[in-house]
Amino acid sequence: MAKRKRMDQIKSVLRNYLVCGSIKGTARQLKMSKNTVREYLRRAQAHSSDLSELLNLDDEQLHQIFYPSEAQQASHRSKVFDEQVDYWLKELGRVGVYFYCPKHKKTPKNTSRCVC
Repeated sequence: MAKRKRMDQIKSVLRNYLVCGSIKGTARQLKMSKNTVREYLRRAQAHSSDLSELLNLDDEQLHQIFYPSEAQQASHRSKVFDEQVDYWLKELGRVGVYFYCPKHKKTPKNTSRCVC
């Protein structure tokens, strides 16, 4: 999904999927990748299980659902990271759990952090 689709194209994906009921059929009819159809359906269903409800939204609201701003995505990733970091540090302190160093493509012995 390299290029963003216009909102009318996304609405046609949703409309076509509601009629056809299959990802493969929708992709064939609209001449797009099954993965593209699947991704837009995933994003739509994450917001609302009723796809016909999304068809009634205006383009601006639909755009916010399918293309959340970069700041929102970054803050979400940061929140997920912050929730997990304490667990990761606790796990690294356990015996037998080692830190994997991507720079050296190996695990340093007898330490929970890389010595490079």
